[in-house]
Amino acid sequence: MHGLAEFYLAGGALMFITLAVGLLGMAIVVDRAWRYFGDYSMDVKVFMKKVRALLVEDRVDDALRLCANQKKGLVPAVVKAAVERYGCDEALVKQNVEAAYLSVVPKIAVRLGYLSLIANVAVLMGLVGTVWGMISMFKGLGNVDAATKQTVMAQGISHALHNTFQGLFIAVICMMFHSWLAAKAALLIEEIDHASSEALDWVNLKAFGKLHENAK
Repeated sequence: MHGLAEFYLAGGALMFITLAVGLLGMAIVVDRAWRYFGDYSMDVKVFMKKVRALLVEDRVDDALRLCANQKKGLVPAVVKAAVERYGCDEALVKQNVEAAYLSVVPKIAVRLGYLSLIANVAVLMGLVGTVWGMISMFKGLGNVDAATKQTVMAQGISHALHNTFQGLFIAVICMMFHSWLAAKAALLIEEIDHASSEALDWVNLKAFGKLHENAK
């Protein structure tokens, strides 16, 4: 802890501002990871298999209850939108599914884009700290004698490099987490796309009496 305190004190006040930006980025990472791997995570294949089995048996109400009772995942809301329009015109079913899709998909991308912004801000804050350190160094050189100029230069360069290091470090971490979370977000959206398409097909096939155990 003592070494960490020295590190921040050597970089000046801007180090703490850049640190606050980095902590904001980590808060977004925790929030999105909690959602993606917790609230939005579910075994979609098992869920869809259960829904299909209920529709095959003409147990539409049970299929609706299954969707409503799912506490995790975004897929159930879209599937429920299709099932609750069972028996309606295909256009109405599709319209309801699209409305549900548009209501759940934006939840995935909430605040995720800010990570790349925070990475850029961290780099710029580090650059500002670097320039400020160099300015302070040259300003200090004019007010000291030759014997202490080397010390002033060392302090100024240290100030500048501390800020550069922290800005780049935070930016790298944020970009790595952004790539990881963006890949998971894309997978979640792909699952919703596939499930909504399947549910729409199943409801339409059921309406025409063509959905059975061996149907694909």
